[in-house]
Amino acid sequence: MGKQADPSETVDYEELAREVMGLVPLLHRHPGPGGHRPPLAHPPHVIPRPDDAQDASSFPPPPHPKLPGDLMDATRGTPIVLGLLARQGGQSSPGALAACSGLSKGRISNIVTALETKGYVEKRTSDSDARGVVVSLTEKGRSVTDAHEQAVLRRTAWMLQRLGPEDARDGVRVLKHLAELAQDQHLPQKEGR
Repeated sequence: MGKQADPSETVDYEELAREVMGLVPLLHRHPGPGGHRPPLAHPPHVIPRPDDAQDASSFPPPPHPKLPGDLMDATRGTPIVLGLLARQGGQSSPGALAACSGLSKGRISNIVTALETKGYVEKRTSDSDARGVVVSLTEKGRSVTDAHEQAVLRRTAWMLQRLGPEDARDGVRVLKHLAELAQDQHLPQKEGR
């Protein structure tokens, strides 16, 4: 399974998990028109370390993170949209969501409508463009995305711990390199989803 840890070596698996979670969105971003990757409105969401955080080595095998039941049967792409909104400071335009996710504008519209009906997001007219729309997470939406990302963090830290210090660090190093390659706009990309 991974190499046995040197007892004298201290590894903060939770910190490595935070790095992984910051890199994964960079691997999933799709180019917009003309192969251009629109920048995220904010850097990838960083999950705050709780004051009473335990060492990742004390985490039991956590369950697989799940969204609430009313989102489990939701339109395909719902978790992607919620995650993007969380990483973009809680709000974005439907066009930016489509460009960053690789989902069509029509699919984004359907997802946003479903999320709005369930109380996870709200839509309003853009302050800068009366024709534009801004989608924002509600308190309920923020609560769900924060809880889901904490669960993902715990599970990622646990998996990294199972790899052992050397393999965990190597995995994060490789992910960083892949994220750099993914940001290269010259790589061929799939169109749509």
